[in-house]
Amino acid sequence: MAGIWAASYGSSVYVLSNYWYDELRGFRTFDDRKNWLQVDKMGHAQTAYFQGAWGAKMMHWAGVPHKQATLIGGSIGFVNQTVIEILDGQSPNYGWSNTDFFANAVGSIAFIGQELWWKEQRILFKFGYQAQNYQQYQNTQIEEAALTEFGTGAEAFFKDYNAQTYWISGNIHSFLPKDNKCPKWLNVAVGFGADRMLHATNNINKGINDIQRRREFYLSLDVDLSRIKTNNRLAKTALFLLNVFKVPFPALRVNSDGEVKVVPLGF
Repeated sequence: MAGIWAASYGSSVYVLSNYWYDELRGFRTFDDRKNWLQVDKMGHAQTAYFQGAWGAKMMHWAGVPHKQATLIGGSIGFVNQTVIEILDGQSPNYGWSNTDFFANAVGSIAFIGQELWWKEQRILFKFGYQAQNYQQYQNTQIEEAALTEFGTGAEAFFKDYNAQTYWISGNIHSFLPKDNKCPKWLNVAVGFGADRMLHATNNINKGINDIQRRREFYLSLDVDLSRIKTNNRLAKTALFLLNVFKVPFPALRVNSDGEVKVVPLGF
């Protein structure tokens, strides 16, 4: 397992350093605390969390005792993200971000702490995505700005922070007395996202100042797929991997403008 991880991660870092970054040179820092209304920071925490969950699961599969598997496997996300942060620090287009580093640590600590304290994950970090329709603004300048900034298809999936929502999903059954009748798979989730962002810091950089950026907060139900019982190993693995995504349910949304709305499905 160590060999597989070293080979896969080493090759991915090589590809990143040679194809994602135009050039790498002297190390520098970059203060991006206000970028994308902090949605990207939630992305860092969530990525480190689920990579740690997957890493620990692989360690368990390989026969490593629980505590060592949790500490080693659960740290994989933090290690992965830190190496990428070092590469960012050597890129003239980016830079080392202390807030990214902190968010990575939060995600890993959230997994490791729960596993050591409860020996289970009662609080999950999850991800949701809903593609944005920028034609709704009926403004070609906005459409062009979004296309330039986010791209389309798979590129937009990773870059369009307007389309992403990050969730903290708590399992109800595990926090109640042991003899409670609540379904073991039912969770309640709080989500965070943002809307109307066309640039990292402000829309004026895209020549657009009549659309105000805003944060969005959600309350919804969710499903912990890993708690759904099945004897099929393939199904169990699939449910574990898919548990990174929020299960769509109706949601209450409140944005920073004070607007309250019930949305049919909260992703």
